[in-house]
Amino acid sequence: MTDFEKVLQSINNTCLNNSFPYIIIGGFANILHGSGRTTRDVDIVIFVDYYEMKRAVNAFEKDFKWRIKDPLQFVEKNFVLPLTHQPTEIEVDVSLGFSGFEKRALSRSKKMKFKNVELNVCTAEDLILFKLVAARPRDLLDIQEVMQRFRGKLDVSYLLSIAEDFREVERSDVFERLTEFLAIYYGEKDGS
Repeated sequence: MTDFEKVLQSINNTCLNNSFPYIIIGGFANILHGSGRTTRDVDIVIFVDYYEMKRAVNAFEKDFKWRIKDPLQFVEKNFVLPLTHQPTEIEVDVSLGFSGFEKRALSRSKKMKFKNVELNVCTAEDLILFKLVAARPRDLLDIQEVMQRFRGKLDVSYLLSIAEDFREVERSDVFERLTEFLAIYYGEKDGS
């Protein structure tokens, strides 16, 4: 079993054993959707109620170690839990999913396999949206690759609708970047 299989199996087992719905996002989701890129970490979103943060932190204690001093205080402030998988030293960022967008991404997620591990993975459209929110240089390159790989297969109306919602939380950059990518890969600003 490869190191990535081990960490993904630990994530899957922790989430299943604790009844945490989850989705794989980020670079590893891109790999599962057919990218040839590599990554050194795994990003996931888990779905728990706000008052269950302590339970979420404790659930990952068995196979993971904290990359910060006070994990509960950190997750209460930032809604992300930076971990390292103890057996493999692979970093895992566990985000807590509270937003409507994240919940919608969970409902649209797909079961995918990496070797012998079955995982919940965000769709290509939601991967694009997660990457638009992060908007680091690597994320923008990933978006280009996903747009190219899924050209003509993306649900453009869904992308535009969700990106439009980000304007309400003062993230108009998400919509603007999306329309720029759609203009490149679909030839028109509105994606049609």
